[in-house]
Amino acid sequence: MPWKNGLGMTRQLALFPHKPKRKDSPFIWRISIAAVTEDGPFSLFPNIDRHLMLIEGGGLTLHGGEQGMGMLFEDLQVLSFPGDIEVSVKLADGQIRDFNVMVDRRFAKADLRGFCLTTPEKLSLNADFHFIHLLDGSSPVVFDLDGSLKVLSGGDSLKIENEKGLATIMPVEVGKGTSSIAFVSIDLINQNGLIQIIKNRT
Repeated sequence: MPWKNGLGMTRQLALFPHKPKRKDSPFIWRISIAAVTEDGPFSLFPNIDRHLMLIEGGGLTLHGGEQGMGMLFEDLQVLSFPGDIEVSVKLADGQIRDFNVMVDRRFAKADLRGFCLTTPEKLSLNADFHFIHLLDGSSPVVFDLDGSLKVLSGGDSLKIENEKGLATIMPVEVGKGTSSIAFVSIDLINQNGLIQIIKNRT
């Protein structure tokens, strides 16, 4: 889909909508991958907090005027910033791709981290939603939650809802390449800032 400002394209991976819809907010949270092909402004998203991870390319600098600036120059590095300030991007060396998590800060909070997997690793599941995305070109992995196994290939995603505890993620074949993973944790909150548990909602 096109960017809100029409200056780029985004591939949406997952979205959690308001029910009923709200005029002042397009979603509670959204996860996507975007290509940034030229310098210019980012779209404005009132009430939205953004978490941006560099997944391909030579890097970029974000300029937020009085809010300062931030830089992404390493793969899987994350930068967080409010979506309702004017931000412009300066590419360091041509087109980049980023992994993007947006949350309406009035209703949710999110954490995004990236890591390269070469041996089995434990993941702590302690939020309302977790989202795992295996980046394109990665070696396949197995996700194990209480004996329930899911195999992910490069480009695959897995959404986990209302599950708490420890899970294991491991390469299908140890020593057969690297697997680059984006791991998202999202908690829903109400307007008083308290955790709001919503079950079986799609």
